[in-house]
Amino acid sequence: MLGVLAVTLTACYLFMRFSHKQMPKIVKGERIVIIGASSGIGYQTALRYAARGARLLVVARRKQLLDNLVSECLSFPSCTEATSLVADITIEDDVKRISKTAKRVLGGCDTVVINAGVLSVLPFRDLCKLDGPEAEDEDSNGNSESGAQGEGWEKIAAGEDAATAPTQETGSGNTTSSVSANMIDKMFKTNVLGPIYVAKFFTDLLIESSGKFVVVSSLAGVLAAPTRSIYTSTKFAITGFFTSLRIELAKHNVSVCIIYPGSVSTDLRNAAVDASPTPSSSSDAPSSPSPPLSTEPSSRKRITPEQCADAIIRAADERARETFVPGKYRVGAIVRPVLPGLIDYFAAKKYGYT
Repeated sequence: MLGVLAVTLTACYLFMRFSHKQMPKIVKGERIVIIGASSGIGYQTALRYAARGARLLVVARRKQLLDNLVSECLSFPSCTEATSLVADITIEDDVKRISKTAKRVLGGCDTVVINAGVLSVLPFRDLCKLDGPEAEDEDSNGNSESGAQGEGWEKIAAGEDAATAPTQETGSGNTTSSVSANMIDKMFKTNVLGPIYVAKFFTDLLIESSGKFVVVSSLAGVLAAPTRSIYTSTKFAITGFFTSLRIELAKHNVSVCIIYPGSVSTDLRNAAVDASPTPSSSSDAPSSPSPPLSTEPSSRKRITPEQCADAIIRAADERARETFVPGKYRVGAIVRPVLPGLIDYFAAKKYGYT
């Protein structure tokens, strides 16, 4: 087994070391759409494209942050156009509006960077416990007895306050979805359905320009880890979708690059759908269970958004299939099919599950 592993690693190293990479072709005025641009990786990616003279359409849900980004982009003498658009990629009509705006304002699109996403940080059992200890019990009138215990978490999962949280219909009666169901639904809508909507409305534009999809995924899209079961499932799903799409679009000279960053110093973890409520949240909301002995990388060891943005642009220029940030994480993806138990062991050890 060790011999097979050694041969596999050697072959992969030689391939990466000596395989020909397409030389970057940097064109001033290239038309770039960045979805999820208001902070972190997307923000830094926009600045780097602006600095080299790209024409930009930046998209996110927070208008003030987008306005700040546009001003900063236009401060570069080489940047002649930067337009912002407030939109939510979980809404199909919003994504359609993004593509129409790209066509109207930029005249098309050469590269679309999909950077939107949300995180979940609880072990699966703890996530389910947010429904309350009696979530499965109902009174004689068919009403859930979990009551107030889940209310604070429902408004976080839905992104709303308790007064406006919607009631969803299931089956023949009106029932409110559980806290965990709302969180899981939000994860899949943002991390999976949203990027698929982007592909739906941008594929024809990229065929016209022989352009590029650049999908900012996560190392969780190839390597599973405890406390990330729902997040990992969304990232595996999007890896599968865009890998298949790459094959379909190759004959049209459209490239699909998937970026797999490790832990990045952004606010993504603080904004996780199952992060602890702030003190201003409902007093009825339970505190978040913590993963056992979780050993999240310190900020000193995390990748910076700037480093990730540099890798994204380099991968787009080279029309790469995939990029690991940092590159050493590729080893895990190579070793896992050969020694899956070893990779699982290291993941368990990192998060305190040994």
